[in-house]
Amino acid sequence: MIINKTYVPAAGIFCIPLLIYGAILLQIIAIEECNPSLLMEMNLGMNNISRYLNEFKSVDKAAKEKSEKLQFEWPNETPLHSVTSKYNTNVIINDPFALLYNVIELALENGDKITYERAINNYFLLTDLCADHEIVDYNSGSRFAINKQVTDTFEIILTQVVTAKNIPLLSIIIYKTGDFVKEKALRQLQTTAPYDDLIDILVKYAKTALDNNQEFVIYI
Repeated sequence: MIINKTYVPAAGIFCIPLLIYGAILLQIIAIEECNPSLLMEMNLGMNNISRYLNEFKSVDKAAKEKSEKLQFEWPNETPLHSVTSKYNTNVIINDPFALLYNVIELALENGDKITYERAINNYFLLTDLCADHEIVDYNSGSRFAINKQVTDTFEIILTQVVTAKNIPLLSIIIYKTGDFVKEKALRQLQTTAPYDDLIDILVKYAKTALDNNQEFVIYI
């Protein structure tokens, strides 16, 4: 590449500020993309959740239709082979549940109590949004699928903190789960899905902990 040297100062005056601006902008973007608090704030708004639930409902419907086409039995025939779960595992871009358990995993690795507590609070907020949203209904069957998504995520984040053996953070999720379900009890919702399932998961873990003589158990 050949360039006239007389243009170098002018090119420098034009390019150097752009390079400085680009370097600053890149740093800002990197901070935002790596900051778990900002990621949760950007991705867990009502519009994003509505968009996710709409896509979840569509993907769930398509998965069920595909599953029905793969059923080879005649009507009322007893199948002779094993049957998979009636719930489908749907992979969706920008899944808020996946974001939360990834943030929680990083918070546990870094011992970040503040981010961990925010993520747990956001999980319960997301649970309420999914449970109350008009998009999710029983007629389409998406209610059962989203309830499973909620409880599967809870089991994942509980397993994460139990595996890490971080007692202070384990206490946070236990007490926040208790308060969350108590709040539902004031509305007579404590025995409805997915809220009752959260306590069932805690009870199951407590029993396993006792059976294995682990050093810590959950008091419910």
